[in-house]
Amino acid sequence: MSGLLRSGLRVLPITNRLFLYSVRLYPIQPARAAVATIGPYGFEAGTFSFLGDWTLVASAATAKRKWLLFHDSRTGAAATGWVDRSSLLQTVRHYPPGAIDFPFRMAAVDGRGNLMLLGFGTRGEALLGFAQVLDDGTFVEWWRTLRPDLLLPHGPIAGLKESHAWFSNDRNNAPGSTVSILDVKRGQILGQRRWGARIRWMVGEGDLLFFFFDDSLRTTELCVVDASYRIVTLKRTELDFATYTDGFNRIASSPGAHLLYSWETYNAPGAIRVLGRDGFRLTAQLNGIDWRWHYFVPC
Repeated sequence: MSGLLRSGLRVLPITNRLFLYSVRLYPIQPARAAVATIGPYGFEAGTFSFLGDWTLVASAATAKRKWLLFHDSRTGAAATGWVDRSSLLQTVRHYPPGAIDFPFRMAAVDGRGNLMLLGFGTRGEALLGFAQVLDDGTFVEWWRTLRPDLLLPHGPIAGLKESHAWFSNDRNNAPGSTVSILDVKRGQILGQRRWGARIRWMVGEGDLLFFFFDDSLRTTELCVVDASYRIVTLKRTELDFATYTDGFNRIASSPGAHLLYSWETYNAPGAIRVLGRDGFRLTAQLNGIDWRWHYFVPC
């Protein structure tokens, strides 16, 4: 893995950085990566480089460093690293094929640096793992177990302040959904809530969750996860045309700014929204962006 990434970006107020990565799908289409800046009022990606060969890129951030975790399901290779102040990717640990057993397809980190790993057993049940990246960059999986009791996610897993959250829509297109809150370190479901409608998207940050329901009323709902891990509604809005849009099909989250876009489009529009107790506010509209990236990972 080379460290030839530079951003060359203009400074935006209250910015975070995102590591953008596009998986190699065909021999003539190599993997590529870039570092972007994002804030409430703008998003800009730097020049891209051809970099590595990974099928999973995830944040493994801790209080001390914004670690990145890489894995290639085709070869079994893995790595950890971080992006320095010059927007250069620094690889710290590289694991050759066979060095670690990583049968997981999803990884999400919470505010404590705890990684929730999710794969599937031979019967399609959830394979749950708990891992961390240590201060020296070492990847450690503490345990894994089959959990047939877990409802499988139908969207990305959100890493909250002290837990993980995801939604599961009912089978056979039935009009219902469940949101689960998990303490992955203990492997314990802390709370769940049922809705009578299917969920289209979910956004999480801190202790807040925002839902787009897949109904004819374009319903949205803002919730907070309280100290008892109950999912409590703060605001529910029907006919929420100001927030609910059909123009985008993906949401990439970073602290303080959430990116709405349409995957696999080029020179296309996007938007930035900020999640708070007043709702999911639009703060910027974007134009002419290349959205042909598989991963947008805080770094």
